[in-house]
Amino acid sequence: MERLQPLKTVNRANCTRILSQTQLDFEVIDSLKAQIQAKPCLLSGALERYKEDFDIEFTYNSNAIEGNCLSLQETYLVLKEGVTVKGKPLKDHLEIKGHKDAIAYVDQIVANNVPASENVIKDIHSHVLIDRPWDKGSYRSVRVIIGGSSYELPPPHLVPVKMNEIISSFRLTTRHPIENIALFHLEFENIHPFIDGNGRTGRLLINLMLMQAGYPPIIIKFNDRQQYYKCFTSYREMNDTQPLVAMIAKEVNENLKTILRYQLDHESAMAKQCANAEAKGDIDFEVVLSLDAEEKIDKYLSAAYRLEDWRDREKCRVAVFKARNINQISRLTGIDRHKLCEHLRFGVTPSEVFTDTEIAQIAKFGITQSTELLVDAKIEQFAKTMKEHYFPTDT
Repeated sequence: MERLQPLKTVNRANCTRILSQTQLDFEVIDSLKAQIQAKPCLLSGALERYKEDFDIEFTYNSNAIEGNCLSLQETYLVLKEGVTVKGKPLKDHLEIKGHKDAIAYVDQIVANNVPASENVIKDIHSHVLIDRPWDKGSYRSVRVIIGGSSYELPPPHLVPVKMNEIISSFRLTTRHPIENIALFHLEFENIHPFIDGNGRTGRLLINLMLMQAGYPPIIIKFNDRQQYYKCFTSYREMNDTQPLVAMIAKEVNENLKTILRYQLDHESAMAKQCANAEAKGDIDFEVVLSLDAEEKIDKYLSAAYRLEDWRDREKCRVAVFKARNINQISRLTGIDRHKLCEHLRFGVTPSEVFTDTEIAQIAKFGITQSTELLVDAKIEQFAKTMKEHYFPTDT
């Protein structure tokens, strides 16, 4: 792949220092990621609130960088209340709606483990450019320029070739995922494959690739746009990816810390509920189903046996066994235990919480709201059968 040659001499000692710091940042980030993955999932309510707030803020900032004049509060009203803001262009409203649809599409791609490809990129762009149906999802057929930049973009006939190159390079690299994603974004914006919507599409691709690598999505903030622009200048003039790598790493690190705080708050609340239940000799069915560790389950089971009414004891005993069985299924098959809880406890429509593969598992093995789960050795064999059928060991 052709790249601009550096226009200045790079200080090698400074580069080494920056690379060392970046490696340290990656180690911190991957440590936080491992901590989060080792903990139970957030309850659906907390997770949904976090996701809703994030999507609105992401939509506002990404559109504002491109000149959309709707404020964060106005973006919230358009997305949550379905209102139009008096005096603001219809185009700006459509951009907000299109970006939200694109986020939903990206979430679906991540859930179904679909790798990034030219078709996926074009589909994302189709949602982003909802206000220009004649241009959406198609590479540009004319020369374009980047406003405020003298950088010369490749001619239209080279766009498909360049896109194929950066996608292939992204898949084959041995770089750290964050470094690889930053490089892809820089190259993508240097190609500018579409007539419009390249920035918004590119930032959605950052989040798609981050989530597929197990990291949380990020927001390039409107207030940080000058720093963001300088990242492209550094790459175009110095072939230097580090400014954008550092910017993305910083945002990933902050979001990991936020998610970890949510999890710790959830654990604290659960511990308090557990202590209260044990003190009162009472058991909450929904709390039991959310238990993820055997020692917590044992505490509840012990408390259940102290209840005076035999019907309450039996209800709690069954709940505890279900919690234990859910944990066994999740551990042996890789199906998210919180998804199983939602489906079994609340009868949530499968397509709302499960991937296509997981739905196939549920349909085949009859895990439904009305089906009593097997217990102990039988559930162990049951889960092993699921694992062997859908996750066969490579030979």
